This record gives sequence, structure tokens and C-alpha cells, in this order.
Amino acid sequence: MTPVAAVVAHEVSLFTHLEGVMANWDGNKDVDSHMFGLIKERAEAAEKIVSDLNLRMSGDKARMLSHCIAQNVTQIEELRNRMREVRETIIQELSSVNFLRATDDMESYLDKPTPFGAGVSSVFPEISEDVSEAHQCFAFGRYTASMFHLGRAMELAVKQLANKMRITVKRDDWQSYLTAMNETIAKMPFKTPREKAKRTPFAQAAAYLLHFKEAWRNPTMHPKKTYTRDEALEVISGAGAFLRYVAREIFKAKGAA
Repeated sequence: MTPVAAVVAHEVSLFTHLEGVMANWDGNKDVDSHMFGLIKERAEAAEKIVSDLNLRMSGDKARMLSHCIAQNVTQIEELRNRMREVRETIIQELSSVNFLRATDDMESYLDKPTPFGAGVSSVFPEISEDVSEAHQCFAFGRYTASMFHLGRAMELAVKQLANKMRITVKRDDWQSYLTAMNETIAKMPFKTPREKAKRTPFAQAAAYLLHFKEAWRNPTMHPKKTYTRDEALEVISGAGAFLRYVAREIFKAKGAA
């Protein structure tokens, strides 16, 4: 993320500097090619800023300046007036805009299309939106909302793993799936190296899932009412470990490090 306030302040200062330089010139004359190039750069930068911040009035003024540039208007007074209008309108319009300070969590967790990696997304495409939203909510400090998204994603992933293990359950709840998985794993042969190699990934996946369940759910087996940052982070870590391991070791997905 780019610090918005710093970018805007820098751009406004550049506008002010160029206006100050041009104020000492005869307004009826034309700017030279060097100054014209500098003004063009400022016009392009201003259009990007007002577009990113959705500043409509400032956008109109910035487009008027760009139109002058496109029409090769070189008169000093005309360009200086257009630049002043852009600068003053940006300052005025920003006074009515509220900004949210970007925290470290926003830097780390916001706008991650595949937070747990491409391998997880390829194996579990149906959970991608919820996993991404879980990270978005965490970035904005909405920890309980983050957990609801993550819990919904994990339920689908657990069912997909259960299908892979050819497991059916009578009750559609976490403990029933865990119990059925452990029972199936316990029945798997475990004598030869090949049998051990086949059984181990499922046993490890069940262990990851147990850790996630204990973090996500309270002792009465219901989702917690609220989550702190540390609690939410533990759940995200557990979910990521489970999903990456299952994608890599059981579904053999590429890129599931």
C-alpha cells in the first residue's frame, strides 16, 4: 500500500512549486518544452490520484488540465489557472473524505487472492472466496467475521477430504467427521513401509484438523461468540496448515508448499 496522505501532499507541493515558478513569468507568453513536459507529468499524476480516491470534482478539474495539454495549450496564464484549480479542488474535496490508517495487518493480509497458496486454491476452488474474505476481515480487525468465513470454508474442505477417504457420516458435524476419519485411519494397514507411507498423510491431516477444531470451537462444540486477534490468528494458522498439507500430500497439488 502507498501512504495516500504522503502521495497527495507531495503532489500538491509539486503543483504549488510549478505555479510559483510560473507566477514570475509573463502570463501572455508560452511555456517552453521543458516546463510543458513537467506540467504534463503533473496532470497525469493528478488524474491517477483523483481516480484512485474517487474525487469527482477534482477529476473534472484534472481532466480540464489534461485536455489543455492534449490540445497543446502553452499559454502560461491558462496553464497556471488550470493547475491552481486542480490543486485547490483536491484540497477542498479531501477535507470531506475520511481515511482509515493502514495497519501492519492490512499490509500483510489485505487483498490476497490466494492467501494459502495456489495449490490450495486449485484443490479447493469452492472455498477460495471465503478464505480470501477471512483474510480481508482479519486485516480490518473484524476477527469474529473472519472466523465465520474461515469456518465455512473449512467445512467444505473437510467434506471433500471425507469423500476422498470414502467416509460417510450420520451427523453433519465436526466431531462426526473427525471420529469417522480416525476410525478409517485406524483400520488402514500399518506394517510395511508402503502401508505406512499411505496411512501417514491421512493421520497427519486428522491431527491438523483436530488442532484447528480446538482453536475454532469452544469446549461445548459451538463457534465462539467473539474472537480476539490472537485467537483468530491461531485459527488462520491452523486452517492454512491443514489445507496446505492436505492439498500437497493427499491431493498431490503443485504449488502447495
